[in-house]
Amino acid sequence: MSSGVLTRCAEFISRYVEKPTSPLILIPAGVIISLLVWRVWAFTVVPILRPNEPKELPYWIPIIGHGTRFLKDSQSLFTYGREYFGNTREPFVITVFGEKLYILTSPRDVSGVFKETSTLSIDDVEINRSFGISAPGTEQMTRKMFIDETKAKNEKRDYNAMSADARHAQLLPGPQLEVLTKDFMRLFEEEMRGGTAPEKYVLSSKGDSKVVSVKMWGAHVLIRATARALFGEALHKVAPQVTETFLDFDEKSWMILYNYPEFFGKKTYILKEELIQMFIKYLSVPDDKRSDRAWWFKETDRLENELGMDVRDRAIRTMQQYWVTNANSYKLAFWMLSYIVHSPSLKASVVKEILPALSSASPTTPIDIEYLLHKCPLLDSLYHDVLRLTASSSTYRFIEAPTTIRGKTFRKGRKLLIPQRQTLLDPAVFGNTAAEFDAERFMRNKELSRSTSFRPFGGGVSMCTGRFVAKREAFAFVGSVLGRWEVELEGNGVGGEGEVRFPRLNVTNPALGLMGPMN
Repeated sequence: MSSGVLTRCAEFISRYVEKPTSPLILIPAGVIISLLVWRVWAFTVVPILRPNEPKELPYWIPIIGHGTRFLKDSQSLFTYGREYFGNTREPFVITVFGEKLYILTSPRDVSGVFKETSTLSIDDVEINRSFGISAPGTEQMTRKMFIDETKAKNEKRDYNAMSADARHAQLLPGPQLEVLTKDFMRLFEEEMRGGTAPEKYVLSSKGDSKVVSVKMWGAHVLIRATARALFGEALHKVAPQVTETFLDFDEKSWMILYNYPEFFGKKTYILKEELIQMFIKYLSVPDDKRSDRAWWFKETDRLENELGMDVRDRAIRTMQQYWVTNANSYKLAFWMLSYIVHSPSLKASVVKEILPALSSASPTTPIDIEYLLHKCPLLDSLYHDVLRLTASSSTYRFIEAPTTIRGKTFRKGRKLLIPQRQTLLDPAVFGNTAAEFDAERFMRNKELSRSTSFRPFGGGVSMCTGRFVAKREAFAFVGSVLGRWEVELEGNGVGGEGEVRFPRLNVTNPALGLMGPMN
């Protein structure tokens, strides 16, 4: 095909280069010829010369490559690349503004990556720099000066490792998660019963009925309750607008991690700075005035004080933790309620299943979260299918040394990217209805949740530690809303007329977790 294009181009040029009246044709003709020669070399000849390396997805504009499409709709780019190479799910390469990224879409390859820790790593330093951690702060955080008594004798570890251990102890199943869950549920009930101002989510009222934005209702209630459980009451006292600022920032937070030019994402960078300043104020509050914060942050405060970290670097780190613990729960709750409420039969079944979790003796008694987690198979099944359809997280690995995967060599110094959505929608695993919601899919086949194709939270050392908290928060909100209120779509007589369309996924941004709805 490429040789045919070259032949036709040469014939076209030969008609004009002999004409003295058309000298300017030589410039564009030269550019076209050069571009075609480069493309044939890069995407036809090079793969022949380097058969042991993953093939590169062709593009027309050097350096920019697939950059524009990556930013506008990365998932369609990954799908196009997978299908371009015959849907074999072999690794391939894309170019994003001059950077070569290896793309993996095979569950078998992904499993191998998660097991490989000697040549593939997570670059915490690069992530921290993206958020603005200073050079001295980076040095302090990677300095091995802490002795972990649970590890080998005299083994010293750095701040990144020690703070990760504290995060895991707080958010993974165990005593600290039980404490956090108890605190969260108490604060969640407070927020649901008036702690969160109704004007944040109520759109209109008529008699005893209210039209609400489920997204904003869940966002404000869950984020406020989580923040109070983790950071205590001091955060909202010194930064009352932190929830609103965060929600605006979260819409485009991907720009920070992808090092998007500040000139093109000025608003996002301004919002990031506003959040940093809020957490500087928070950390300036004396420890005894923040004694109600979670154990996790008491431990990281201790580590940071021992290192003598600058308050701005500490604020950035704290803001990062606020971000990752709040970015997904409200989206998960929104999508679960959306699918439930759009199906009257499903809503009736879910309401019947969850009612025992609500105390009939006292309407002020907190919802029984353990009942929802362990005694509601339909709720659990639809939760899994919502995750499958809305998760868009991508796992990164930095290649520290040449690595071989499925007979292909991956070069040192490049990045490897695993877009989880490419396996979550695989018809070979989830059936012909893989692209559709099925509330009972995971009830009929309980093995699906353990499939290597089902990794909505990533995997390996980078698996999201907040997944247990996110599930508890979403279940609490969904159970409370459905169990305590009569819920209908606005167009079905609650406050408006006409058909209500199902919300559309926002696939236009490179999501860092769950995708939200289009605004």
